[in-house]
Amino acid sequence: MPNVLKPSRWTTAYEIKPDPDVALFFHGLMCMCNHYDGFCEIGVLNSDKGKHDLYIYLFEVSAQFDPPTNLDVGSWNLLDVFDLSHTGNAYTDILRFEVLRPRVSGVSFYKPSKPPKQDPNDFRLIVDLEGPDFYNGYELGKNHMALGPRLHIPDAIFYTLFKTDSKFKAQEGTDTPKEIESLALITAANIYLDRTPSQPGKVYLSIDNSGSPIPLPTTPGKKNLIWVDNSCHQPECQNASDFPLYYDAVKVPLGRKKFKVEKAPDNPLVASRNTALIDALESVFAGAAVKPKPFTTDDTPCGIAGAGSSGGLGPNS
Repeated sequence: MPNVLKPSRWTTAYEIKPDPDVALFFHGLMCMCNHYDGFCEIGVLNSDKGKHDLYIYLFEVSAQFDPPTNLDVGSWNLLDVFDLSHTGNAYTDILRFEVLRPRVSGVSFYKPSKPPKQDPNDFRLIVDLEGPDFYNGYELGKNHMALGPRLHIPDAIFYTLFKTDSKFKAQEGTDTPKEIESLALITAANIYLDRTPSQPGKVYLSIDNSGSPIPLPTTPGKKNLIWVDNSCHQPECQNASDFPLYYDAVKVPLGRKKFKVEKAPDNPLVASRNTALIDALESVFAGAAVKPKPFTTDDTPCGIAGAGSSGGLGPNS
């Protein structure tokens, strides 16, 4: 089958609007695309069982929480934790977000007008496997069985929340490496709801294997933070990049080779990342008696990937 070149499907948001009602943070190995049916589809890489296993933490936080500007969660409550026993790990297992009366409609991705990757929240800091730093418009074949469960998220603005301090290089086979700036370590999505008192907006989270839909926000005057984690919790994961695992889920185009992604040597650091969120989350997890997986580092980045030219992650990709 010949390679197919397609344009990027990342619809642009030129700003991250303030004061979301529900925020989702994504940490670990997943692949995302802008689905033809009007939602962002995120497939959780499931091929490294025992090391990368999905956990979802649902928090209620205070009203001042306003990512990415204000990362103070204030008073908080851990409402629930979901793992693979709740979500399943097949591509047919779907976590659906239904947004009623959104204040910001449609799915978009923050791409400011300044040069790409200079803004620390620029969505383009993700590893877009079909983007200009990698296969540049080739719609990659997918091993859809390796991407499950799936999250379907409409009516949200996606952006980079937390990036590496270091610059990186990408090398295809034995070709000359090219610098690709920093990488997104944590990617986020903000959902904004109509706040008309008589009929406020609502988000409903449906997990196929876990009973009735969960209404969000859970309490008036509060917000919800959803931490979606598929990072590695084993010591050996701190010694090597997880990037090669993405080739369990995508196929190298005809005539092309696999990429390696490594820190660029002797490069100056880019603007320092804001660690307030990490500090806040570590405090929250400790207070909730939950032991999260270690946060990824510049040495072993474990961030979400993208399929920017694809309108779905399979099974027909």
